[in-house]
Amino acid sequence: MTDPNVLSLFPPPSLEDCENAISRALLRLRADGHHRDELARKLNCSASTIDNASNCRTQLHFESVALLAYHYPDVWPLIEGLWSLRPIAKPTLDDRIERIERELDAIREQAA
Repeated sequence: MTDPNVLSLFPPPSLEDCENAISRALLRLRADGHHRDELARKLNCSASTIDNASNCRTQLHFESVALLAYHYPDVWPLIEGLWSLRPIAKPTLDDRIERIERELDAIREQAA
């Protein structure tokens, strides 16, 4: 029997692809104002796991990835590449700066 991935243009997702995709999704959510504690509660994991996954230092369990797609369908395009065998780029410095700027804006809004 032939492996279905043999004819694919791209190799199967790597550990780095998974970490990059999840990190990009979590950074986008945090940039949109979702707090790590909220994400942890909805994804059934700890806040430190959210922090570590946001920084490509750990992965989420499949259950948490499924919950991520369920609760936050807007970030699906950022993780969908894992299933369609497309390479996933590592989050950029601009991605991180965008998240920080949005968090600062949210803090300023609350303080006003």
